[in-house]
Amino acid sequence: MMIKADIERFDIHQYKNDCFVKTSADVIKEVPLEIFLNGQKIITIACNGNHREDLAVGFLRSEGIIREATDLQRLEVSHEQSSVYVYTK
Repeated sequence: MMIKADIERFDIHQYKNDCFVKTSADVIKEVPLEIFLNGQKIITIACNGNHREDLAVGFLRSEGIIREATDLQRLEVSHEQSSVYVYTK
């Protein structure tokens, strides 16, 4: 599920041509994502809210917790709770 990322505008001071200039910048708002493995919460990470399943599986792969797609039994996403539940074989 693709969610439109919230963008906030902030006033900033940018260093340009040997001086600071007041300007503004758009910043994507991050939200917490809880990743559960076989019913146990293992981490909360920040993300923009998109591609939660890919982020959870990629995190588990990079940590060596899973090695292949066949290691996965089931994947559930709770958009209301901003959580991904991963179950392995």
